[in-house]
Amino acid sequence: MWKLNAENACIMFSSTLGEYSIFEEAFNVTYILTGLVFGVALFGVMNILGAPIMLTYGVVRGLGGVMPHWVIPQFIGALIGRYYFQKRLGLRWRQYIPVVSAGFACGMGLITTVGVGITFLSKATIPLPF
Repeated sequence: MWKLNAENACIMFSSTLGEYSIFEEAFNVTYILTGLVFGVALFGVMNILGAPIMLTYGVVRGLGGVMPHWVIPQFIGALIGRYYFQKRLGLRWRQYIPVVSAGFACGMGLITTVGVGITFLSKATIPLPF
């Protein structure tokens, strides 16, 4: 599984080099339309079966590869959400999940940006010997 993750990272990192990039081959209309058709079909099948919408997100997440250090915390978080937060907040908890997830992702991005900025500032200053 690490090989797949390394190849995906290499594709993304090489996308801005300006020379030939495998990203140009990976990012084509056929793949995008295939993903769109697959996603719409998956939503349609889940709707016909009467499955909840969040199950669709779980299926799509499972397609991206499962590593134990990702799955175990995710499973623990799902149990906490189901047996603690859902009892405490009731049906509103299902409405809060996407908002909390988006807020968490935005917060991680902001903290990363601040951390990189502080690192750049600390590396840019040169301490004087006196």
